[in-house]
Amino acid sequence: IMDSGILFSFLKEISAETDLERVRRFLDAFLRNFFKGYISFDVFIGEKEEETKPLFRKYENEDEIKKFLFSSKEVFFRPIGSVPFYENLSSECNYLFYFPFYHFGKIFGFILIEFRDNLSEDAFNDLKLLSSFIGPIFLSSYLHKKRKESIERLELSYDLILFSTRVLDEERLLEYVIKNIYENLQDIESLCFYKLKGNVLIPFMYRGKGDFDILNIEFSFPGQAIKKMKTVLNERELAILVPTKDFVHGILYIKKKKGTFDEEEIKTFEMISNTLSIAIENINFIKDIRERKETLEEEIKHLVEM
Repeated sequence: IMDSGILFSFLKEISAETDLERVRRFLDAFLRNFFKGYISFDVFIGEKEEETKPLFRKYENEDEIKKFLFSSKEVFFRPIGSVPFYENLSSECNYLFYFPFYHFGKIFGFILIEFRDNLSEDAFNDLKLLSSFIGPIFLSSYLHKKRKESIERLELSYDLILFSTRVLDEERLLEYVIKNIYENLQDIESLCFYKLKGNVLIPFMYRGKGDFDILNIEFSFPGQAIKKMKTVLNERELAILVPTKDFVHGILYIKKKKGTFDEEEIKTFEMISNTLSIAIENINFIKDIRERKETLEEEIKHLVEM
C-alpha cells in the first residue's frame, strides 16, 4: 500500500503547477516509480461528455484503445462508465486502468493507464485514490492552458485588424498573418495561404513543416472547403475560406502539432480569416481607385495637350 505521506506530498507539488505538460511529466515519473509494469497514461477531457479528447496521446496501442473506447468520431472518445475498473483489453494491449473524472456531478473526462502486468488489489485501490485527486488538477491546468491560448489568439486577431488598416500590399499582409500565427501560437505545426486559380490551389505564403505543393481542389483536403463552401476539419487539419466580394480569394490552411481544433479555436481562426478577407478587399479597392485615378489623369493630360 502506498504511503499516504508520499502521495499527498506529490499531490501538493503538482496542484500548484499550471503547465499541463509539466503535470503530465510529474505524474508519468510518479507512476513509473511506484507502480510495477506501468507503460503509459493519457487524460481525456472535453466540454461535452460525448466529445472528450486525449490531451497527450502517449499510449502505445492506439488502435486497440480506440476500439475499447468505442470512438464516436475519429478523434472523440466517450467515457466507458461511471465507475473505475481495471481489465485485460487484449493480448496486444496489456491491462488498462480506467477512472472517470466528475465535476458538479457530471463526467468531464477520464484517465486511462496502461500496464504490462496485472495489478494487485492494493495497487488498484492506490490508483483509485490517486486518480480521485488527479482529475481536478488536470482540469485546472487544462482550463488555464485554454484561457492562455484564447488570449493569444484574440491578441493576434486584434493585431491583424490594426495592421490591415495600415498596409496596402497584399503580399505584406499575408506574410504578416502567416508569420504571426506560426510564431505566436505554440501548438501550430504548419500553415499556408493557398490562392485559388481555376481548379487548383497554389501555395502563396507558408510556414512550418510539410510539402506545400499545388493542389487539385477535387482531391485535396483544403479543396474540400471550396467544394463545400465552408470551413472543414480533419482531426489536426483546418481549412477556412477567405472569400472576397465576388469570389473565393483563397484558403487558410492550418495544422496543429497534436490534438484537434475545438469550437473556440475554429471561431477565432474564422474571425482572422474574415479580417483577412476584408483587408484584401480593401487593398484591391484602393488599388482599383488608384488605377482609375492614373487613367483619368492620363486622359486629362491628353485632352490638355490637344
